[in-house]
Amino acid sequence: MDVISQYDIVVFGSRLHAGTVDGLKNIKSKIAQSGVKKFVIFATGAMPGTASKDIQQVWENNLTVDELHKIPHFYMPGGLCYEKMPLPDKIMMKAFAHVMKSRLKHKQNKTQEDRDFEQTISTSYDISSKEYIMPLVNSLKGDK
Repeated sequence: MDVISQYDIVVFGSRLHAGTVDGLKNIKSKIAQSGVKKFVIFATGAMPGTASKDIQQVWENNLTVDELHKIPHFYMPGGLCYEKMPLPDKIMMKAFAHVMKSRLKHKQNKTQEDRDFEQTISTSYDISSKEYIMPLVNSLKGDK
């Protein structure tokens, strides 16, 4: 018997990597084969919580339309740590930062989100906060 099948609720959390929730495809397959009554997902990433359109796009890319409605999912801003990144990821992120900064350089009406993005993408930063876990905690408390 699969260990997951022993639980009524399974909470799965992972990082966002290039727009994908790491390991989500694998765990969704296991959940589908189990008797789990409720499956909850959270993801951490470098985007600020104010990037609601981008965050929604991430969920739409990782969950089916049906899953978007059935599976509670939460995003928790975390940050970016170039010092701990593997070299290929670091190179990819630095190239991405350069391209995005070049695009924003000539943008006429920059939004606050654009300015925040320009400021944070080039260096390591930590925007994590205990407050970001509260929607997940409250969702789980509602199941008791």
